[in-house]
Amino acid sequence: MDPALLKAAISSRTKAILPVHLFGHPANMEAILAIAQEHGLPVVEDAAQAHGARYHGKMAGSMGLAGCFSFHPVKNLGAFGEAGAIITSDGELAHKLRRLRDHGQFEKYHHEVIGWNSRMDGLQAAVLSTKLPFLEERNARRRQLAGWYFEQLGGIPDLVLPPSLPEVEHAWHQFPVRIPCRDAVLAAMQGAGIGCSIHYPVPIHRQKAYHFLGLPEGSFPVAERCSGEFLSLPVFPELTEEQVHTVTEVLRGCLKNRNNLIRKVKNEPFRQKFRHECLPLQPQRL
Repeated sequence: MDPALLKAAISSRTKAILPVHLFGHPANMEAILAIAQEHGLPVVEDAAQAHGARYHGKMAGSMGLAGCFSFHPVKNLGAFGEAGAIITSDGELAHKLRRLRDHGQFEKYHHEVIGWNSRMDGLQAAVLSTKLPFLEERNARRRQLAGWYFEQLGGIPDLVLPPSLPEVEHAWHQFPVRIPCRDAVLAAMQGAGIGCSIHYPVPIHRQKAYHFLGLPEGSFPVAERCSGEFLSLPVFPELTEEQVHTVTEVLRGCLKNRNNLIRKVKNEPFRQKFRHECLPLQPQRL
């Protein structure tokens, strides 16, 4: 979230600011919190991908009015099934959230408000309690893997590595690189047995669910461009240094041979769905 663009976007209709600590990299919370205070707006952090990440030593999710976490199995701290949590230091908000999560009730069969079934079951809690003590160790391993990627992929033309600011302790939920002709490279990487992914192929404002907002293509140019260039490389803690080297070597080969790759996947149905033009990269502020 660009603080300058955020400040310009605030209007009388703005109710809250929702920074996303995307891929495990905390947003610029110092600037965001200052803007929020200036305008009297609450800040709700989306820390779904930032378990254990820090900004100036403060945990992601702990700096705003509330912080939201996902415990989906693929997250840095994942349950056996679906689970999540909201943290807050505001007692009144905590009271409301506890009531909402259990069908709007504190006393069984006495529903004070309309709520949801958002209760975490005991199995998920047991799995998370067992895994939590290992979070720091596994995040440290992710940072080591990211360091190897930086060492082996630095200086490659047409490849932009992810930012990692000095005031941030990155959780590296994903390791996204930006490349031209991403779809062709993805197909070749997957064909070579490399488990790469796209995060995310369709920006939120271009989803059908949000068409009612009337936001045409070009409304968020950075998000739209990144959706066509981001490729997430494997970064799970069990990955070995040798496997990281294999990933980087295959990626180097794909980039050298990308024109042939484009022709090869041109008619592949899956690629047609998310096809993006092959354009030269331009620096963007993320």
